Amino acid sequence: MRSIIYLLLCYLCSQAMLAQPRYTPYNQFSLEGGYGVSIPTRIVSEVSDKSFVSVTHIALGARYMFNQDWGVKGQLAFDRFSESADLGTSFFRMDAQAYYNLGRQLGLPYATNELMGLYAHGGLGVSFARSLFNDSREHNGNILIGLTPMFKLSDKLALPITLSYTHTIKQHFSFDGIPFDPPTVAYRNGGHYTFSVGLIIYLGEERMHADWY
Repeated sequence: MRSIIYLLLCYLCSQAMLAQPRYTPYNQFSLEGGYGVSIPTRIVSEVSDKSFVSVTHIALGARYMFNQDWGVKGQLAFDRFSESADLGTSFFRMDAQAYYNLGRQLGLPYATNELMGLYAHGGLGVSFARSLFNDSREHNGNILIGLTPMFKLSDKLALPITLSYTHTIKQHFSFDGIPFDPPTVAYRNGGHYTFSVGLIIYLGEERMHADWY
């Protein structure tokens, strides 16, 4: 399953890089930020995962659209999964994702009079994790997939609502910060869902962005 995901992400990234525009009478850059919650899907401990929902998910990124269909985004994100000051984990992540304008293919901007769009996205990242339990630290690989509906506020602003999943490779401690028992289990793969609401600021001299052109 992991090999299929890797191949799919490599295909998406290659398509994004090859999709060079012929003519761009629209803006291509945007700055984006979001705030929301992250819910872990795997906690290998006796503590309930319901106690470790991160309500401090913060993300900042920049996106460049090669054309109206394909783009790429670089992002920084922070999550803190904690029940108390000494039980939990924090993750700082850097990632790069390919973006595909699924809404345009479905005719959403046309059907909603340019009020709603939809992006599918996926990519790879690396996160730097810290255990609040014993202050141990590690870095992990990440695979990300998601959907982002967006609502146009003006020619320069839009409101995105993102639902994404982050798969974490080789965690050596669970989301409560307690390390796994090396003789039994050295590491496990983890993951969490994220729901966030944010703001997109379109940059450029043209009146419209590729999202809505």
